[in-house]
Amino acid sequence: MTISLNRFTTGQVTYIAAHNTNCTTIETAINALQAATTIGVGGTGANAIGFTELWDRDGIVGASSFPVTCATSLTLSVGSGGGWLLGQQTFARATSALTLNFAGKGSGIYGIILDAAGGLSISALSATVAGSSLQIFSVQFNAPDFGSAARLLPILMQGDDWNRMLSSTQYGSFTRIADRFSAIEGALTVDALYAQSGISGTGWSFKAGHLRNNNAIVSTAAGNLTLAGSATHYVEVAISTGAVSYASGGWTSSEAIALRLITTAASAVTVNNDVRTWAIAGAGSGGGVPGLANSGTTDGLWQLYRGTGAGSALPSTAVLAVDRGSLTDVAIRFNPSAGASGAWQYSDDGTTYYRFGEIAGIDLGAGQTTRFTMIASAPAILAATLSSTSGYALISLSGTVSTTTTAVFLRGTAFDSAASAIGGSAEPFPGIAFYRDSSTVTADAVAKIYAWFTSGQPERPQVVVCPVSNAVIQYQAWAASQGSLRVSVYAFAMVDLVVGPGPQPASATVVSLTASVGGNTYALSSGQFSGFLNRGLVTYLETSGTIGAGSLYDVEFYASNGNAASQLLFQAVGIEASSVYTTRIPFSIKSVPSNNTTFLRISNMGASAGLFSFFWQAERFA
Repeated sequence: MTISLNRFTTGQVTYIAAHNTNCTTIETAINALQAATTIGVGGTGANAIGFTELWDRDGIVGASSFPVTCATSLTLSVGSGGGWLLGQQTFARATSALTLNFAGKGSGIYGIILDAAGGLSISALSATVAGSSLQIFSVQFNAPDFGSAARLLPILMQGDDWNRMLSSTQYGSFTRIADRFSAIEGALTVDALYAQSGISGTGWSFKAGHLRNNNAIVSTAAGNLTLAGSATHYVEVAISTGAVSYASGGWTSSEAIALRLITTAASAVTVNNDVRTWAIAGAGSGGGVPGLANSGTTDGLWQLYRGTGAGSALPSTAVLAVDRGSLTDVAIRFNPSAGASGAWQYSDDGTTYYRFGEIAGIDLGAGQTTRFTMIASAPAILAATLSSTSGYALISLSGTVSTTTTAVFLRGTAFDSAASAIGGSAEPFPGIAFYRDSSTVTADAVAKIYAWFTSGQPERPQVVVCPVSNAVIQYQAWAASQGSLRVSVYAFAMVDLVVGPGPQPASATVVSLTASVGGNTYALSSGQFSGFLNRGLVTYLETSGTIGAGSLYDVEFYASNGNAASQLLFQAVGIEASSVYTTRIPFSIKSVPSNNTTFLRISNMGASAGLFSFFWQAERFA
């Protein structure tokens, strides 16, 4: 449109009429411009034609137009927005949120209607709407709750929507949308595997996919699932067959890869989350290594844990475990807390772990033999003046012999000053008889008699051997008169039953043990003593100390940290610190069964602390 206005000259007498003409011309032009740029009913100008060319279909203008949220169980809140009504060449705009009330309406699918004035209303869903209105949403209403809301019209983007399409944090910035689409399409090769291809009601369709099951490739054709109404579905693909299915209540525990988490209402999907992942942590399920049917590898190094650098510390125990269902898992593990440098351990029950090479928990069954062992200090097991006994009295040897002892060597005396007063076939002379524990023997009393101490004059030591069961022996006394038999009995040796492959030579050295004035106790369980013995016979012991000439010290080995006399294995007292002490008299030694630990006590009788060293050689038994 060309506008021509009058010009004014000096002395002009018609300037009022010319001025009014100009006003009319300007007014006409402004009105025409307003009619053309106001995007509403009656817009017929060039700009309205431009919008028609740009927006050549009905649609919602802007991706953020008319957001729908559930305000209450019966009301929906629809935010502000705009829509283009092509047939009316009208831009309908709502400048504030509106609340739509479904009170009194039955279950069904409804339409949200946008009229030319920007008003919103509810109506039955239909393909066409009378007048100049448009259906912009369909709403699934399950009285008294909502199911879902679906947009019916396409989005006609605003300028900022188009601008946002040109860049992203993942793929960067572009000058053309087509260029960005090309970048996205290049990334879809893997992303398209098992992706959603469509959804209709409670039907879910998926694209084809491929996965690797160990060294086999499993393929799945595109397909669909019919989902149950009003339920949660854990959609996954089986790695052994490629079959796509869904589970209820959670993901399956093994051999499946999660694809999608879908929740449905009565006849529509309400939650639809893509949960695919191709980075699988852990073995045995979800794309790990179920069954581990691996036929080999060219990599000679498999690592349970790789540190951040040379010599880096293992942060926790590394485990190879076997799943036994309802039973506790059993495992092989490396435990960095076992000893100074850690240790490989195994478990047959999932609770108790042993070092490899330990005898505990292993029944070798390779052989059986007996072992003669001197009992340290030859403790007294009976010292009393006895009268005749009609029954059998017990002597407990617990703490004196081991649980595998089969016989005990006894040394003692029996004396009765009135020996001539006793007689008879059952008790021809005064003395004391020893028996095996009667709870394990069914023969009569005479058959159970194994050893005698007879009354002698003078009291001469006698040696007998008595079988042992359950670390118990029994005795019966015969005395000439009340309380006249005086008895003293000592256990000085025992015979143990040993099961295993036989002895093995072993030696160990420990140096620079500090012993304060009075003494210290050490647990010999690390270094060269780690797994040194669980039981054996020491054949050579050498000790030395540095507390000064003339100073003395004692050395004791125990199988208990309590240092109880019953656990004493070896004792050497009054050793001169200025010389090397050696002994070649064999003595039995054993360790605490749970951790292969032997305890050493150094009693320092010098005036200052000293350093001590030990070397021993032994025969180690299974």
